[in-house]
Amino acid sequence: MTKGKHGNKEAKKPKKVHVPNPPGLPASLAPMIPNPLRPKKR
Repeated sequence: MTKGKHGNKEAKKPKKVHVPNPPGLPASLAPMIPNPLRPKKR
């Protein structure tokens, strides 16, 4: 049972990374992905 729960959690994490980031991605994802359109704010 614990293995099944762990698999679900792990499958959910990679799913977010696999999902293509839309043009209006959140600010938390912007710093993670190098966006040539967005200037460096740091």
